[in-house]
Amino acid sequence: MTNFLFKKTKYFVFCIFFIGSYSFASNVSIAVSEFNIISEKKDLEWLSNSFSEALTTNLSMSKQISVIERKFLNKTIEELKIQASGIVDENSAVELGNLLAARYFLIGSLTINDKKIIVTTRIIDISTSKVISSQKEEGNIDNLSAIQNSLSNQILKGLNVNDVKFTVSKTVKYGSINSFVSIRLNRISKIIEALPLFQLDPARKRKLNDYSNAIIMCDDIIERYPEHYDAHYFKGILSIQIEDYSAAEEASLMLKALDANNIQTFLLRSFYFFTTKKYTEARGTLDYAVKQFPNDSRPWFGLFKLNEEKREVEKSIECLLNTVNLQPNIQVAEGKLKSIILTNNDLKPDSFSNSLYFDLTNLYKVYFSVDTSIDLNMYDLAKAITNKNNSWYLPYLVMGIYERANNDELSANNNLYQAIKAKSNCAQAHKELGELLITQGNCNSGKKHIQIYYLNENTVSSDPKLTNLLNKCN
Repeated sequence: MTNFLFKKTKYFVFCIFFIGSYSFASNVSIAVSEFNIISEKKDLEWLSNSFSEALTTNLSMSKQISVIERKFLNKTIEELKIQASGIVDENSAVELGNLLAARYFLIGSLTINDKKIIVTTRIIDISTSKVISSQKEEGNIDNLSAIQNSLSNQILKGLNVNDVKFTVSKTVKYGSINSFVSIRLNRISKIIEALPLFQLDPARKRKLNDYSNAIIMCDDIIERYPEHYDAHYFKGILSIQIEDYSAAEEASLMLKALDANNIQTFLLRSFYFFTTKKYTEARGTLDYAVKQFPNDSRPWFGLFKLNEEKREVEKSIECLLNTVNLQPNIQVAEGKLKSIILTNNDLKPDSFSNSLYFDLTNLYKVYFSVDTSIDLNMYDLAKAITNKNNSWYLPYLVMGIYERANNDELSANNNLYQAIKAKSNCAQAHKELGELLITQGNCNSGKKHIQIYYLNENTVSSDPKLTNLLNKCN
């Protein structure tokens, strides 16, 4: 399962796209908190998450930025009870940033008086705990898109990132989207979140009424706001689930007309092509999406589904390696990668597009083998991979586990932190680092890493050794 939901943005990209054969490390990692709402109107609370979601989407368009997944960030804040209100301040931003290996944290507030809205943001450098840049934007609440895009440009400037530029239109496209419409959109988005990625829901016949009612809600929103991007997107995804491919194609063409460069446009169009067996069109769309959005896992997973359909094992592995290393997290991806790697014993180096993929496959093969401990050969392979490319989380995790087992705590601490930096929701890295910190006497941070481990591992049973370790902190 994964979340398709992203807010609408329009932008121009002024960079030359890197066409590489594997993913690369982003220069800047940042987390974006929900916004504090300052208003006498209680029905505007929905803007807290909606506004931060839109900024997250905008910032994700940059190849120089890695944005921590919003769903994971919100779950972490809730689990650790960082703030009772759920809104992060400067102190809690530093704490969270350290736990998730973010370089920067963006916090902000929305002050709303009638139709006027004033937005302020601050970028906090986690390493120094200082605000390095602040932004302010104001305008009419009926034109949030222009405010969000203008603010995004200011934030990118504050981060010294210049590969993306967002257009700022003064034209009001939607009028005032009230809380009733927002509640409906939120309700529909919950249905979308629960859908499997790039496949029909096996339970779709049982859920037919839910999907049909959600489409009716989309039509109602579209009738009021004909150019509402998310409503068309949701309708397209749901139309595929009820196998109304004519409506799905219509929605995908509408998205292309409204915002051809939005990641959701590529996802819906490729999903439509895939389910209607137009594989050439699906591959072309996804290949372009991978170049446009190299830090997004979803186009890579779509390419995996295409390669799986054609039973191209090595290409499937390459796509899954990128999928599991990127965000948003796609829960089924690692299980599929494990299954393919462990059931294919005749993989050869020249079958892969480059040697790095072959090395990573071998590293995963040993890592997935539960009866195999991490030895020096595996450690050396992991180290060699990081020397070639430092964007993959698993080599750092393997090195950290080996170093911890061999009492090199300083190196283990550093490499486990690097694993979390590469993939903030890497459960095993949080577990290993949490245990290490507790044995070093840092119970406060250690326990929080363990909490994040349980949060992402989705396990219902506790590890007795871990429980005993935690009890020593009490």
